[in-house]
Amino acid sequence: MSSFKVGVLLVVSHIQQERGVLYFQHQDRVDPIFDVDQPIEFENIKHSDSNPLHELVKQVYEFQNYIYEKNEFRAEDKKLLSSHMERKNTLVRWNKRVISHYSAMSNV
Repeated sequence: MSSFKVGVLLVVSHIQQERGVLYFQHQDRVDPIFDVDQPIEFENIKHSDSNPLHELVKQVYEFQNYIYEKNEFRAEDKKLLSSHMERKNTLVRWNKRVISHYSAMSNV
């Protein structure tokens, strides 16, 4: 997966109150932004450090699939394990459709 080259990015691995956590990416560190109602002061962002919105959305879904595929769900209950795998496969398929949709936008 490509690295993120944006000043602010949405990370979906840390969900709080049905919203992702915002992070401000500096040259030397990344800081979480907990109060999303406060204005965000941006540093100078060069065109080469930014991506179109459709690319950022696509990266969110790619990252979700990466998390789904990287982590292993374990359960002794075969029914629970089967149910989880079915949900995971459904989510991954859906995400791949969304990724395909946003990938096509790069040609627009």
